[in-house]
Amino acid sequence: MEIYSYAVFTFGVCSFFAGILVLSKRNDFLGHLFGIYSFALASWGIGASAMLNNNAPYSFALWAIRYADGTAFFIPVLWVHLVSLLTNTYTTTWKITIRFLYSICIILFPFAFTPWFIPKIAPIMDYAHFTTTGPIFWPLTVLYFTLVPCGFFKLLLYLFKKDKNPLNRPAILGFGFFSLIGYSVGAVCFPPAYGIPTSQEVLLLMPIYPLGLGYCMMRHGLFTEEALAEAAHKDKLAAMGTLTASINHEIRSPLFVMRGMLDRQAEINGPSTDNQTMQNQMARIESIIKRFSQFAKLETANEPKLEILSLKEILESTLEIAHYEINYHLVKIEKIIPPDLPSIRAEKQSLEQVLFNLIINACQALKDQPEKNILFTAEGMANHVLLKIQDNGSGISKESIQKIFKPFFTTKGEGTGLGLYITRRLILSMNGKIDVRSSPAGTCFTLSFPTAS
Repeated sequence: MEIYSYAVFTFGVCSFFAGILVLSKRNDFLGHLFGIYSFALASWGIGASAMLNNNAPYSFALWAIRYADGTAFFIPVLWVHLVSLLTNTYTTTWKITIRFLYSICIILFPFAFTPWFIPKIAPIMDYAHFTTTGPIFWPLTVLYFTLVPCGFFKLLLYLFKKDKNPLNRPAILGFGFFSLIGYSVGAVCFPPAYGIPTSQEVLLLMPIYPLGLGYCMMRHGLFTEEALAEAAHKDKLAAMGTLTASINHEIRSPLFVMRGMLDRQAEINGPSTDNQTMQNQMARIESIIKRFSQFAKLETANEPKLEILSLKEILESTLEIAHYEINYHLVKIEKIIPPDLPSIRAEKQSLEQVLFNLIINACQALKDQPEKNILFTAEGMANHVLLKIQDNGSGISKESIQKIFKPFFTTKGEGTGLGLYITRRLILSMNGKIDVRSSPAGTCFTLSFPTAS
C-alpha cells in the first residue's frame, strides 16, 4: 500500500506549495483563504499518507489520521466559502451560514483526538490500518457530501448561467475540473471507514489536483491579482456599457421629440438664433452620449486594433468627456501642443480611456489645492510622440510611487485601485510607455507612443 501512501503524500506536499504560491502572489482575503484551504488539504494528505503506510507504527498512524480527518472538518466549509467568493455569491445568507459552519467545526475539532471520532484503526482490504468511525465521524461525512456538491453547483451556475459572461472562464473551469478529480478521489476513502471495501486505485489520481491547479495558475492566471484586476476592469466596463445604453435610450427619445417640436416651430415662425442654438446643444448632448457609449464598450478582441490617430483630436475629445469632472473641481486646463505634431499609431478607445483615467486622477489630486492647474505638453520625436500631463498637486510619496501601477493599490479613501494598473496595461498593449515623476510641487505622467510612420 506504500504506492497509495506516496500518492496521497504527494497530494499533501503539492497542495502546501500551491497555497504558498498563491500567498506569494496576493495579500488579500481571497489569497489568505486559499492559503488556509491549501494548508488544510496538505494536513489531511500528509496525515492520511501516514495511516496508509503499512509500515507505520499503530499509535503513530492512529494519531496521524485523527489529526488529518480532524482538519478535514474544515475542508468542505473552506471549499464552499472559496467558491462563493470566486463566483460572487457570498451573500448575507451565505455569510451567516458559513460562519455557523465554521463554529460547528471549531466545536467538533477537539473531539477528533478522542475515540468518539476514530475509535481505532483496523485492517481492511490490503491496508494494515484504516479509519473506523465513531459518532463524531458522521458530521464529517455529512459536511463532505453536502457542501462539496453545493460548491460545484455554484461553479456550474456561474460558468453556464445565460445572463452572465463569466470572467476568466478557462481558469475557473480548470479550477473546477481539477477540484472535481480531487474530491471524487477523496470520496472513495469514506466507504472503507464504514466497513465497505472499495477499490482504492483511484488514490493514485490525487496528485492531479494540485498539479492541475499549478497549471491553471501559470497558464490562465488563476488566483493572481492581475487576473482579478482584469476581471474587475471588464466587469466595470460591462456595467458602464449597460448604464450608457440605458441612458442613451432614455435621453434620445425626449431629444427626438424636442427636435421635432423645434423643427415644427421653425417651419411656422421661421429660423431663429435661439432655435439654432437649442438644435446645436441637443446635437452636442447626442455626441457626448455617443462618445460615452463607445468609451464604455466592452472589448472582445485580445489584441488592440491600432490605427493612425491625431493625439490632439483624441485629447480634445477626452477633455469633453471629462468636462464635468474638470468643472466640478474648478480645474484650469492649459495645452501646449504644436500644430504639426505627428500622428501616432494607437487604438482610439484605449487611448481615450488612458487619457480619461489620468485626467480624472489629476483632478482628484487637486481637490485641496487653492489653485488647480493641469498642463498638457506634447512633443514630436524621431519615432515617437511624447505627451506630458502635469498637475500642481501635493505630489505622491516615494513609497507610493513605487506601487501606483500595481493592481488594487490606492491612496484614496475610495476607488478600486485599478485605474493606473489598467492605464499602464493599455499603453503597453499599444507599444507605448508610461513614466511618472512626482515632487511636492506636483506630479507629471509622461506618455510615449510610436509615430504612424
